[in-house]
Amino acid sequence: MKTRKLIICCLLCLFIDFKGYAQQDNVSYYKAPLSNDSLKIKKNNWLYNLSTGGNLGLQFGTYTYIEVSPHVAYHFNEWVSAGVGLSYSFLNFDRGSHHIVGGSVFSEFYFLKYLALHAEYMILNYDDFFTNQPIDSKRLTSNNLLLGGGFYQRINASYAIYCMAFYNITDQPEQNFLISPVFKIGVSFWPKYL
Repeated sequence: MKTRKLIICCLLCLFIDFKGYAQQDNVSYYKAPLSNDSLKIKKNNWLYNLSTGGNLGLQFGTYTYIEVSPHVAYHFNEWVSAGVGLSYSFLNFDRGSHHIVGGSVFSEFYFLKYLALHAEYMILNYDDFFTNQPIDSKRLTSNNLLLGGGFYQRINASYAIYCMAFYNITDQPEQNFLISPVFKIGVSFWPKYL
């Protein structure tokens, strides 16, 4: 009987709504205005509009894939940016290990607060490991024009995360390295707020 009463009391306590009220701070704080000198620096400092970031990919199992792709972008305004990136990938599977290197030039257009359109031209250089020839045969160059978009969200004044999907419109069957769709998830960082 006592345990039944204890259980009922505990259940009632779970369903009771407790509200707490705190004091509100109605004090207005004074923020010093920017001086003319600091405004000149802010307007003329091109580093103020620079962001860095990139992608990191890891996969382990029957084959190993490691990718590092840093990029640097310049934001012309809050809607448009352009940048350059590098890419290095290591691939290890039953045919041996391979190194894939490349570079890219890209442009992004941001709209609706958290969506972005992205266009990127990427050149990749890799071993010809798709054919049955010896591993050390030759290296191929793949030209890729990626178009797409996705989610781009600023976390705070210094960081943003993105998740995008692209379609490779210059995919060539004889050099089919990037298979559409291509997905990228990464982070951007604005060093101006350090």
